[in-house]
Amino acid sequence: MSRKRQLLVVALLLALIGLAAPTTAQAHVLQVSCEGTVHNAYNPPLTATPRDTEVTVDSSYNIGCVAPGHEDILPGSAHVHVTVPDYSCIDLLSTAPGTQTITWADGSTTTYAYTRAVSNIAGTLVVTNSGTVTAGRFTGSTVLQVATAPAPNPLICLTTGYTSLTAAVSLQILL
Repeated sequence: MSRKRQLLVVALLLALIGLAAPTTAQAHVLQVSCEGTVHNAYNPPLTATPRDTEVTVDSSYNIGCVAPGHEDILPGSAHVHVTVPDYSCIDLLSTAPGTQTITWADGSTTTYAYTRAVSNIAGTLVVTNSGTVTAGRFTGSTVLQVATAPAPNPLICLTTGYTSLTAAVSLQILL
C-alpha cells in the first residue's frame, strides 16, 4: 500500500471512530489492528446487466497485526460464498448492511454486523464497513474495516465484466 493511501486510510479511520475529536472522556482500547487483502470473485463475471451471481469473498488479515494481550489469535481470515440475485457492477457501490465472521488462528471467531459507506476518492474506491461485534471474541467492541482499490472501470462493466476484484484492507477492533 502506498504511503499516500496509508495516510488516507488512517485519516478515514480516525475520523470514523472519533479518535480525532473524541466526544466522551472514555478512550478506545485497541483489541486488534491488522492490514491485509480482500479478494472478491464473481461467476458469471460482474457486468452492467443484473443477473444471479455467485460471489466468493476471501479476506486475510495478516499484515502488521497487533492484538495487545491476544497475540495468539493472529492472523485472521474470513470466507463468504453466496449467490446474489440480480447482481451487477452498480452493486459495487451498494451501501447495504451486512455481517462478517472472522476466524482467528486459534479457532475462535468474531462476528460483527456493519453498515457500509462507499466513496470514490480520486479514482480510488473506498469501502468502509463499521459496526459492532455481536458474537464471539470481542463481543460489544466497535469494528472498522476499510478496503481500498482502484475504482472499477465502467467500460469493463459494459463489455467483458469483472471476474474478480482485489483490495487492500485495514481492520480495527476497539473496545
